[in-house]
Amino acid sequence: DYALAYAQAGYPVFPCSGKRPMTQHGCSDATTDAVTITTWWDQTSEANIGLLCGERFLVLDVDVDLDNMKDGLADLVKLETELGPLPEGPTTTTGRDGRHRFFRCPIPAPLGSTKLYGLEIDIRVGNQYVIVPPSQHPDTSRQYQWNDELIICRGGRWCKRLLPQLPPAWLEWIMEFRTDQKNEPEIGEPEENTQNGQLLEQARQLVREARSKAERRTFPIRLSFDAVKDRARGKWKRIFEFFWPGITETEPGIEYGTCPVCGKKWKFKFFTDFNDTGTCICYRCHDKGGDGIATVAWLLDCSPGEARELLCDLLQTNLMK
Repeated sequence: DYALAYAQAGYPVFPCSGKRPMTQHGCSDATTDAVTITTWWDQTSEANIGLLCGERFLVLDVDVDLDNMKDGLADLVKLETELGPLPEGPTTTTGRDGRHRFFRCPIPAPLGSTKLYGLEIDIRVGNQYVIVPPSQHPDTSRQYQWNDELIICRGGRWCKRLLPQLPPAWLEWIMEFRTDQKNEPEIGEPEENTQNGQLLEQARQLVREARSKAERRTFPIRLSFDAVKDRARGKWKRIFEFFWPGITETEPGIEYGTCPVCGKKWKFKFFTDFNDTGTCICYRCHDKGGDGIATVAWLLDCSPGEARELLCDLLQTNLMK
């Protein structure tokens, strides 16, 4: 009956065992056809209900598993502090006390993801699905429950509720990362890490060691490129000295030094506004210059996206406050 109610409201469904699809083609078999749905649940009456997202809605999937140090609700609070509160709307509590929050699907739609920006929050959209009430969680056997219903009954017929829109700040933050995996900054830097991540991993280890015990129990918010630049303004000298002690000894805009990448003397220079922008140049191997994120990516031989994530972590330590 529940599966048929979702279908009558226009949401395609399919049967799942736990969270795994039971049909041959998975969520691609989702349908609103009552005969097909009745046949499925006549054969497997205890099946959970998978609801296809498609172009109908976007779900913020907030994961909670405190036994394994996953607290998406805490991550959500941080994001709402940073980006503003989310509007009320259809919400489920999962069998592990996580949340599924439903929103109108934006156009163009972002890509779906797992572990959004290092947080315990996923995006479910497009050819993805969520498990909906009254399904049972496969690990806890607890039922999914609606806190605020997705569908309502009017005149004996199940209908969709109007879904809220994501606030502009949330949508901009999500779309910046999820419409394109590369996230290139102003200049074209290579996406591959040609030194197998050694330099980047060493930098990450420095940041991990710099975090206090209290900070190690929290997850840094993943900031956009523009947000990183804003937070780093006036701090680039401290940032570079943290990773490369002594690198900023030359006078910005005046003196030339030895390039830390190619080793050539009298080729490397910081721009006059370096502390605000992080901009430097090597006339042999970095002649296009670029902002601070591009500079860190160049120095660590990593992608701009990886440099951004590293700077996110560093900027949210007490060292940079």
